[in-house]
Amino acid sequence: MTHLAALPAAKKAAAMAEAAGGRRAWSTVPRRVRHGIAFVVVFSLGSNLLQLALPLYSMQVYDRVLASGSAATLVALSLIVGVLVVSGALLDALRAQLLVRLANILELHWREPLVRAAFRADRSSDAAASLHDLETVKSCVAGPGGAALADLPWSSLFVLAIFALSVPLGLLTVVAALLLLAVAVAGEALSGRWSRESQSQTRDAQRCLDVSLAGQDAVLSMGAEGAVRRRVTLLRDRAAGSGSRALDRSAWCAAATRGLRSLLQMAILMTAASLVLAEQIPAGVIVASSMLFARALGPIERVAGTYRQLRAARDAFRLLLRSATAETDRGRALSLPPLAGRVEVKGLAGRRSPTAATALQGVSFTLRAGEAVVLLGASGSGKSTLGRLLVGATRPSGGTVRLDGAAVADWDPEQLGRQVGYVSQEPHLLEGTVAEVIARFGPVVDDEVVAAAQRVGAHELILRLPQGYRTIVGRAGYHPSVGERQYIALARAFYGDPKFLVLDEPMAHLDDSGEKKVLEAILAAKKRGATVVAVSRLFSLIHAADHLLMLESGRMKFFRPRAELEKHLGPRLVATRGAPEPEIQRVGHG
Repeated sequence: MTHLAALPAAKKAAAMAEAAGGRRAWSTVPRRVRHGIAFVVVFSLGSNLLQLALPLYSMQVYDRVLASGSAATLVALSLIVGVLVVSGALLDALRAQLLVRLANILELHWREPLVRAAFRADRSSDAAASLHDLETVKSCVAGPGGAALADLPWSSLFVLAIFALSVPLGLLTVVAALLLLAVAVAGEALSGRWSRESQSQTRDAQRCLDVSLAGQDAVLSMGAEGAVRRRVTLLRDRAAGSGSRALDRSAWCAAATRGLRSLLQMAILMTAASLVLAEQIPAGVIVASSMLFARALGPIERVAGTYRQLRAARDAFRLLLRSATAETDRGRALSLPPLAGRVEVKGLAGRRSPTAATALQGVSFTLRAGEAVVLLGASGSGKSTLGRLLVGATRPSGGTVRLDGAAVADWDPEQLGRQVGYVSQEPHLLEGTVAEVIARFGPVVDDEVVAAAQRVGAHELILRLPQGYRTIVGRAGYHPSVGERQYIALARAFYGDPKFLVLDEPMAHLDDSGEKKVLEAILAAKKRGATVVAVSRLFSLIHAADHLLMLESGRMKFFRPRAELEKHLGPRLVATRGAPEPEIQRVGHG
């Protein structure tokens, strides 16, 4: 009984909390937008009030001018109504411009936080989709959906005007509005599911094509082109089928709406004529009621026509408010002193992605500034995931990574990024000149760019490119080979003498001279006090290591000083780049 009695109170508390959250989220909307919405409401009211002038004009012409035969009255009425109509058109134009500016204000207000959120570590939040949500809201605000929604509340003015002329005509108008809304809702119910399926299947087909084009060398070389084409064609056929069903149903509903609209227009004229014949209303009301009827149903028809866009914009706006609230809760990271390089990892857990098979669990170790650790382990053991967690590219599900005592999440991303060098397992280069890529798209300091390239042995290779350091790489420019990408990514990582280096297979795709230059660069970085974490299958890199960390199925098998392992493995560990990994594993068991 106590539980049942408490249930309404709990519901009330939940409702109050939700309302408070909604008010808080609404407070994240720019003040200029809220003020702009108020002006849109005022302009819409003025515009719709001025639209009453034409029906009143028609009544006066029929009931007064024609009855009196006064040309002066006709001219005077025409001049007055002409001014009112032009004023209404100006208000419509001003409102349209205001809606466009409101859309631009939303873009300027949310663009930077959303782009920043898209690069945050929590990939499961699908933050990049927020940019699409922003575009959806903008298109609705600046397009016909926003204007229709602004006019919708004022359609009641025309309904009231019809009621003032005749109650039967007013009731017929209300019934007509409800019928049009019912047809619109039914149309969305019939076609909405197929439309969503078509969009989803189209995205799947495009994703399949993009992935195949990204790996087209393997597709073409292994004779898989035909299979890929058939798969993309099948997905496109499914999307076309679903889209056709949606369009068929939409076409029938649109035809039903137009037919119903014509029948209702005929019904309002027939009813008005019947009332005139019964001498209940003057003849001028026939034309006036027809015009008012069209004005009353116009916003409803436009809202029904843009219902799908309005619903998508509503959902996107809610997501944007949620993202803005989360960004506010996260707060601004503090500016901390320059990084010294001390790394503390405690109980670290996480996955590379939500669907990744291997999850890190309980990884703990400490590195002093100037120390280096080499990560060992079989493929899929979690080495690359650990590297991503250390630099904040992936958000941990448990444990902490601290740099100089501060959690990675507490650092300002830009401040920390300037002091970190990172090479991923598959290095990606953003589109731009080679110099811009190495300088991380900041101010290009020529001496520092060249010094970073020379440090890793990339200078001569870059000079051989079509325009040297000015060569544009990326989709619209030069397509570097995997080895060239590796060299440029290494130069980018060492640019600016970072204090913390995380290198995932830095010697992959390099020749012997390149491996030697990278090893020298790592030793030089250690000498100036940089902390280095490297993933490598090449044992030549162990020359630079102070510690060795082995992972197995996401768990730390051992973390030991290199000197301790040298006692067991002796010269074989120091002298070669062979593969004595089984012996290291046996030491780990010991």
